[in-house]
Amino acid sequence: FTYSNYGLTAIFTAGTFYNDLQFKHSFSPKLPDTFSPVHKILDDDVPVHLPYLLTIKTDVPPHLSSKALIVSLGDNNRKFPQGGDYENGFISVQLRIMGRFAVVIDTIAPKLYPKNIKQAAKMMKENPIEITASDNLTGIKSWRATLHCASDEKPPQWVLVEYEPKKDLLYYTFDWSPNNPEGKMGGWKKYTFVLEATDGKNNTTKYKVDFIR
Repeated sequence: FTYSNYGLTAIFTAGTFYNDLQFKHSFSPKLPDTFSPVHKILDDDVPVHLPYLLTIKTDVPPHLSSKALIVSLGDNNRKFPQGGDYENGFISVQLRIMGRFAVVIDTIAPKLYPKNIKQAAKMMKENPIEITASDNLTGIKSWRATLHCASDEKPPQWVLVEYEPKKDLLYYTFDWSPNNPEGKMGGWKKYTFVLEATDGKNNTTKYKVDFIR
């Protein structure tokens, strides 16, 4: 079954729903931060067995097309990212939910908040380095970190940073101890830690900090 009207197209294969139903579609004007009307397909409590293809016409400016995505709207118009691919003024996505949908853009980079490190901190006992990562919409997609010793002629070296999404936490665990058994300050070394985080629409932010260990 294919439905196409008022800037929305929905394509359903046999078996998409668990039982026969009457298809309903309505729409309301754009919200201040959407780039399409708000489309409602059936109700959000209608169960969906198989994915269907949803396409929405959008007036996203061409230079922002790579940042466009479809969101579902909950209470108080809270946005839940569903993704999507843009082509020639339309954005399409495979879904397994019903409800209200609209097109938005994500141009805001993730935010990085250090928890236990700051500029020029002495990190002899702190382990791991912990940084809270948050994103306003599409979530953290990838991250990369490097570590460089100021007294080392080598370029910055890649280091393993792990992500705990339930806590929005990126952390780097030192697998080495300071090479200074006497505890003399002159024996500590200065390091530069750089962390980059990228969200689902390739918006990237960087956090850079120097510390002593």
